Amino acid sequence: MSSRGGNSVAERRLRPLWDAIDCRQYKTALKLATSLLSKHPDSTYLIVLKALVLERMGKTDEALDLCKQAKESEPIDDLTLSTLQIVYQRLGHPNEASVCYEKACRKVPNNLELMVGLFCCYVRDYSFLKQQQVAMKMHKLFAEERFLLWAVCSIQLQVSCDKKDRALLALAEAFLKKRYEAHGFEELEALVVYLALLENEGKYQTALDVLSSKAGDLFSIRTDRLKLEGKLLLSSHKYDLAAKVFKEVLEMSSDDWAMYFLYLDAILELSHNNAGINGNSMIDSNSDFSLSGLSIEESEGRLQSAKGFIEGLQIKESHGLKRGPFLANIEIEKRRFLLSLQGEYQKPTANLLQRSIVDYFKRFGHLASFTTDIQGYLTLIPLDCRDSLLQSLRLCCTEIEGDSSVALLRRKISLFQMQLQFSSQSTSDKGIMCQAVEVTKLYAESVKLSRDLDPQENMWGEELVTLAATFLIQLFLRTRHPGYVVEVIMLLEFGLAIRKHSFPYKTMLISLYSTMVCPSLAFEWFKTMDVKNILVETLSHHILLPLTRSMHWSEFESVLGETLKFHEDCAKEAADLTIVAYKQCNYTKVLEFVHFTNRLQRSHNLLLSKIEGVILQLREKSGVLDDILTSLERLEDGNMPLRWSTVDNLADLSFNESLETRPWWSPAPGQCLLTEAFNQQPFLQDEEIKAQPFLQHKEIKAQAIARESNWRTYVHKRCLLPRILHLALNVIRFREVGPNNSAAIEYDNELHDLVKKYAKSLGLEGDEFFGDTLSNSFLKNGEPSDIFSLVLFWTCSEFVFRKSSQALPNLNELAKIYVTKLTSFAKVSDTESWKPSLADITYSWTCLPLLLMLVTEGFMWYSICLQSWFRHLQPGGKTSKKKKKGVVMTDSLDAMAESDRAALLLELKSVKDSFCNVLKELLHWLTNLLKSLDGQYECVLVEHVSDRVDGSFSADFIDSLVPGTVYNALKSSMNSAAGTLGDRVDALVQTFEVRPLIQRIESSVSANLHKLSDFLRSLIDGLQS
Repeated sequence: MSSRGGNSVAERRLRPLWDAIDCRQYKTALKLATSLLSKHPDSTYLIVLKALVLERMGKTDEALDLCKQAKESEPIDDLTLSTLQIVYQRLGHPNEASVCYEKACRKVPNNLELMVGLFCCYVRDYSFLKQQQVAMKMHKLFAEERFLLWAVCSIQLQVSCDKKDRALLALAEAFLKKRYEAHGFEELEALVVYLALLENEGKYQTALDVLSSKAGDLFSIRTDRLKLEGKLLLSSHKYDLAAKVFKEVLEMSSDDWAMYFLYLDAILELSHNNAGINGNSMIDSNSDFSLSGLSIEESEGRLQSAKGFIEGLQIKESHGLKRGPFLANIEIEKRRFLLSLQGEYQKPTANLLQRSIVDYFKRFGHLASFTTDIQGYLTLIPLDCRDSLLQSLRLCCTEIEGDSSVALLRRKISLFQMQLQFSSQSTSDKGIMCQAVEVTKLYAESVKLSRDLDPQENMWGEELVTLAATFLIQLFLRTRHPGYVVEVIMLLEFGLAIRKHSFPYKTMLISLYSTMVCPSLAFEWFKTMDVKNILVETLSHHILLPLTRSMHWSEFESVLGETLKFHEDCAKEAADLTIVAYKQCNYTKVLEFVHFTNRLQRSHNLLLSKIEGVILQLREKSGVLDDILTSLERLEDGNMPLRWSTVDNLADLSFNESLETRPWWSPAPGQCLLTEAFNQQPFLQDEEIKAQPFLQHKEIKAQAIARESNWRTYVHKRCLLPRILHLALNVIRFREVGPNNSAAIEYDNELHDLVKKYAKSLGLEGDEFFGDTLSNSFLKNGEPSDIFSLVLFWTCSEFVFRKSSQALPNLNELAKIYVTKLTSFAKVSDTESWKPSLADITYSWTCLPLLLMLVTEGFMWYSICLQSWFRHLQPGGKTSKKKKKGVVMTDSLDAMAESDRAALLLELKSVKDSFCNVLKELLHWLTNLLKSLDGQYECVLVEHVSDRVDGSFSADFIDSLVPGTVYNALKSSMNSAAGTLGDRVDALVQTFEVRPLIQRIESSVSANLHKLSDFLRSLIDGLQS
């Protein structure tokens, strides 16, 4: 160790300082570090330790200064350098640590510790080429296998992450081939990487030769080796050999579900492009037998032979719980059914498919996984055979003997889930109501069976509440009666009162409360989901869009902050996991960790959170012009978001949301049947979602592509806003400076170009949006806020550059049109209170979020534009000289004649007053609505739900088809079982009331509208000041 720039302090003196840092006693550590430095001022290690302590205390500037001081001393000992690297990494300057290691390696060449440290720095920098170069140098110097694998992984990452030429993979293969032929492999991971490279190059036979050599003995588990061999044989179209290998695997591991698919594909000679080393067997429920060279008769014979083999496996597992051999029988019958569609006989094979499902139900119908296991097969059951299948399953429930009460309950649940899968438009409203009532009665039974379970455990039959909710939502979609939605909320709230950790209940409630414009209640349930770490990335889609369309901005800010913090923490810490994987020679994990980090860096959710956070800051200014100008200045006049949303960045976005956790009526953010299914307004779109939903939603590839494309467009549109807004606010300064002024022309061109991009994001190409902006055909092109903002931004250039006198009055007319449409659900006045009909309530769920967005964005942008223009035209108003590419832009007041300025001011004042009147009328409407909501909204919901909820139930209630029937059935069943449910549940049944719940809904809606009223007042004050 060198004393120069190194550590010359005895370890016994450093021990108290290390202990203080480990115990997070940073004040003590700082005193110790300062004291030691006074005695050893030349110790670079002490300087770095003090920087570490200061960084932990949040004094980043002081820590960075000390790091620079340490860097200048050019340390060469690994202890100092590694500590310096930690501090630089936490300060967000990892490249500085790389520079320090580079200098040390030049001073002390061929030092293994320093070279490994330099490699780790490049791993943290994601400099894959430099990683490769350092790893190859270490391999040449020390001839260790691990360094060669480090280089190979670095090459693979260059191709996959840096988009380098795939020819580099051939180089990596050559490195490993040379190593294999000269020395063989020491580690299994090295063999796996080599085989993956060979498979990627299509060299299946070479990979098989390597696997069958002595190197294959590195596999300690025989089935792993056989699986790999079988996949390679299948990829190389050696179907008979592949089938034999897969058969051997299944005899040793009969519950390996993926192997059954590969085995059947092999005997049917269906080629696989992704069955190799790292490939997964993606199962297509409708296999394409045209890819097979076999005739239908030969395929049928082979499937029959496979069935005999699988029946043999079933005999071995006759007393076990392995589902694989029995589920494989359904898969065989499915394939036989698909084959029969190409022949002349269909019904006999369809009957065999049904029979295999019934047999599986007899054995495993009591398992929670039953419906998931057979879900893909149910879609193949012909419509005319579905009733007979359900009847056979009902018969099984009564015939099977020896089932426990829980097992019988589970079978009934499985049967209901299948009924739901088969549900169609032909089912009558009464039939749906009967099913819902039956399900809730069964739920009461499940509560009794679960009385001895811990409150944190999932109870038996938890799915029954979600089934009842599904039936009631179906009734709502048919009748549009909001009472059914309220009843679903009642059931879910009741279910959560019994078992507060049920995840599906919470996601449903978040969706329903968001639909009813109760974002505060939705956020309360979202908080209880304990979303943290990677769940922030995968689950925040449940609440982000509802909070965007609400006035609960502090809650919205907290969700956005959690998302940004998660990504920031991952960026700091992810590389450490990669380094651990490198050092432990786990090279498949190296690739996995880097790809995971790369995916997070390209996250759509990250970009959305960044831009929504920017726009939220602008909205929070409530029309205060100076604050908005300051915010835009921090964003480099809006240019920063433009760089976020370049074409390449948008194309590379990754989508990591767990959409399968969403309720079926809202399969993706921004899509909700509860509001759009009955919408008749011209400015709302997406006709496809109005169709009857597939109740177990599973997104197909085409839907995913369309959804991702729509979200790219949405994010791009949002990223355009800050820059367009900046240009719009300053556009008045260019009026009258002369048509030949180069800066004015450039300014005008940029604004027009961005407005056209904004229009394109709304589906308007070319100059379509220059037509009649008040026509219904134009208003259909997007949401009110988006269309109003587009017209505003186009108006900016028209009014200023082209002096269109009608541009601003037309904008005021558009504001009136939208306000009229979005407030039409509530006819209120000073003398007349709102007495909402059922249609009014459901229609308000669509209108209120749109009205809120229109006011807080479209109207706000208009308000601050008017303020900015008016300020610049006022005598003595704030003006500035701005140099742009060598051209000095003088203030418009210098070039504008006094008469023209006065005329323009007069016109702007008239427009501003007119817009103020629109806002005042809207505020007056909101004030009257809030007065009417005070008790009136509650009364309507109580009238249609609560008055019918009294805990009593009779069969006549079903015929009446009114909300409250299902909840009454549940309460009646619970009351009948009183004394057997447990003390806690018995007490809950007696105390749970509907009216307080409805009052909370009304309070949440009112709170949102009160905040909107306050925002409107601030806009009016800003315009009148």
